[in-house]
Amino acid sequence: MCIRKLLETPGLKFLSVDEQVLRDAEASAMTDFEDAVQASAAAVAGIDFIVTRNKRDFRQSPVPAVLTEELLEKLL
Repeated sequence: MCIRKLLETPGLKFLSVDEQVLRDAEASAMTDFEDAVQASAAAVAGIDFIVTRNKRDFRQSPVPAVLTEELLEKLL
């Protein structure tokens, strides 16, 4: 049910993780591999920012991270 709602959310984009994204993540300066995969996928897709609860984890990200509150400020 939750996945269906996500799939039906207008404007929500799902990113692909392919070999290049994984290679970029592995070569990244980021210390957490899963976060590096997210950041690499976002960079490849041309995403403007990553929404997270922990910006510290994305300090080395090629895509800037914002908190949920910051996203709401940008949207309102």
